[in-house]
Amino acid sequence: MDTEFLINQLIGTKYVSWNKKQWSKDNKSPFYISEEKEIDIKYVRKNGCNCSGFINILLRNKSIPIPDYDSDYPGGTFSYGFEFRWKRIDLKKQYPKYTLFLSPYISGINEGHLSILLSDNHIAHSCHDKGVVIEKINFNNYEYVCTELCKQLT
Repeated sequence: MDTEFLINQLIGTKYVSWNKKQWSKDNKSPFYISEEKEIDIKYVRKNGCNCSGFINILLRNKSIPIPDYDSDYPGGTFSYGFEFRWKRIDLKKQYPKYTLFLSPYISGINEGHLSILLSDNHIAHSCHDKGVVIEKINFNNYEYVCTELCKQLT
């Protein structure tokens, strides 16, 4: 399925906070860390997702492995921080479509955040107060970018 089409199908999906007791490969939401490519959009819209769950769905759709799949806490912002090649944001640079933006996991109080660039400095992400939305990026909310998955997500 086209990545942007999938994103548009998920717009309006509620945000669901993670619960350490729920985090497992057997429980689909809110991280959706399965290796299955098929995405049950109705299930996701009904059960919600968090920011990394949203990105995990996009990766699964293109058969891109979920970061740190075999760890105790796969597919979260902590795993993303170690899995891919991240660079500090350069505000003078124009990033390609499907660049990932990361505010890294620091602690249980600051769990980080992930989003994906669409166009004209607009991102798609799942955020606490709005759920899955497309909106203009606030570069102050992120520290790092990853462009290595752009072509795979196209």
